[in-house]
Amino acid sequence: LRWILQWSIPASWFHQNRQQQQQQHEYKKMATCRFKNYLQTHGFAIVSGVLTAKECEIALDFAVDYLEVACGAERAWQKKKQEDEKRRDGEQDEELNDSLPQQNDVTTTTKEEEEAISSSTSTYFPKSVEGGILPFYGSGHTTFAWFVRSRPILHDVFSSIYSSEHDDDGDNGEEQQQQQQQ
Repeated sequence: LRWILQWSIPASWFHQNRQQQQQQHEYKKMATCRFKNYLQTHGFAIVSGVLTAKECEIALDFAVDYLEVACGAERAWQKKKQEDEKRRDGEQDEELNDSLPQQNDVTTTTKEEEEAISSSTSTYFPKSVEGGILPFYGSGHTTFAWFVRSRPILHDVFSSIYSSEHDDDGDNGEEQQQQQQQ
């Protein structure tokens, strides 16, 4: 009997827990509704706390890796474009600064770069990065993008916003859609 009393859970715990669950459910419904309205009005919305600090660190490393590669592609394209223009105009080749940004390297900022930064452009980062959007150089299929997309909590957020279910098999509910069609 003492063991039962020692390890029993009071009924009030279930009642409180049920109330808390209901409050959380109501809050989640309200927050999701506000979120959806904001998303529809502005075309974007931010959900904080989706990634852990460690996941953010990993994602940022992947993003910097992408930027270094994309910058190299941008610089190669710029160099080829300049060379083609000079050949067409019959000018001599001048050296194009081929230096690329390197992660954690803050020693190479020049006056030109500072002016570019202050005017919202960059001599190093690809033009496609300006404004925070990464639409070029395969950014949608980078390790960075797939790492973030593969987080289970992100799937939960999307399924909550768009009122859909997801499964871990990656078939996006195709079976469920087929059953509904029958």
